[in-house]
Amino acid sequence: MARHADPGSALVYPVFHEWLTGSLVDGRSLLVPDRVLWTADNLEQLVGHFIDAPDFTEKMVFLEKLRNQIEDVTDDAVLLMAELHVVHFLMIWKGAIGAAKKVSDVETILSWRESTAGIEVPTDIVDALQTGVAHPGQWAVTYRHTQLG
Repeated sequence: MARHADPGSALVYPVFHEWLTGSLVDGRSLLVPDRVLWTADNLEQLVGHFIDAPDFTEKMVFLEKLRNQIEDVTDDAVLLMAELHVVHFLMIWKGAIGAAKKVSDVETILSWRESTAGIEVPTDIVDALQTGVAHPGQWAVTYRHTQLG
């Protein structure tokens, strides 16, 4: 994994810190901080519908497969999947996945439910997604489902 020393990558660390101290310790959402989202129940739903139920359909893009896989989970679990993408994308250098694609994928996941469709990605997170810190390699970019699992 190649590391890229971009001055903008400093914006990643406060978001990672919030994830570590707010989300993983207190369960607090990164996108909607007044919601407790990082719970065992929400994570178990995603394990059951995503990790334990891989979709090997050919000629279907990742987000289409993901939408089908998590269509029966709660709205909070869908929001958590969007946040898992935020965390996943934070480290990925802009040369591997551009900022617009990162934000677009998070917004696409949020759009799948009426209760999450109006959630805007906070500016500090959008800014942090602009650079990233490392190129994870083509395999990791192409097989995102294995990185999130």
